[in-house]
Amino acid sequence: MHKRSVRRIAAVTVALVAALTWASVASAAGAVNISSCQTLSTPNTVYKLTADLTRCGDCLVVASNRITIDLQGHSITGDCESSAGVTDGGIARDWTVVKNGSISSFTVGVLLASSTRNQVQNIQVMTNVIGIWAGTDSLVKSCSATSNSVFQDEDGYGIIVGDRSQVEGCDASFNGRVGILAGNHCLITRNTANRNRADGIATGNFCTVSFNTVKFNEGDGIDVGFDSSAGGAYSLVTGNTAYGNDSAGIEVTCPSDVTNNTALSNGEDYNFLGTNCHTTNNKSSSPR
Repeated sequence: MHKRSVRRIAAVTVALVAALTWASVASAAGAVNISSCQTLSTPNTVYKLTADLTRCGDCLVVASNRITIDLQGHSITGDCESSAGVTDGGIARDWTVVKNGSISSFTVGVLLASSTRNQVQNIQVMTNVIGIWAGTDSLVKSCSATSNSVFQDEDGYGIIVGDRSQVEGCDASFNGRVGILAGNHCLITRNTANRNRADGIATGNFCTVSFNTVKFNEGDGIDVGFDSSAGGAYSLVTGNTAYGNDSAGIEVTCPSDVTNNTALSNGEDYNFLGTNCHTTNNKSSSPR
């Protein structure tokens, strides 16, 4: 039973990686330099930012499919509420890329929640309410999402992604609530999520959560099930390190496979919800 479960999880993970590891999303018809906040409406185009921008209201609005926004090391800064640095405006778009720069002090730094197959790479988002919010089938890679919060308590998410998405190699620390929040059929790998005021990493069902480091979060380090509200079963949790988290270091909804993790000095190192979790080679402060 457990071998079949691992094979299913592995097959899902391989398919997800193949689908999300793109050399380039947009097959660009051309490149356009921009130096002001505006609506981007030409499909198959790379828009290259040539100056730092400050805006009260939405800055760059994606209004077509297959648009790439290259910040080229520049910053976008907000100075009022209810706005986003980059946004789809609540309209579904496809194959949007945002890369290479920083976005701060908006309600949401990168808001592509209505869109699919987004790629957000090498973006630093800080002092927003939500750093990055991407829809289904998205890839968030090599990003930093830190210190996103409202009054450092009730709100503040580093990275949110929809179902069948991947978050890889990101730092989601010091946020007002959850560092990384993902839906179902996700791959969350090689990230750091430390000192968030709730959970470090929280996911839904059928996820692979691997080789992450979660330390000193005020909730769980890793919560595969998000306190059961998102499910969390049929997941693979492997190779993670959880240290000094106030609640569970690693909490998982069963049945799932939990292997080769290290959880030390947490409120409780492991918490398995339900029955039939397969657990092997996990290290703990209080081995059972």
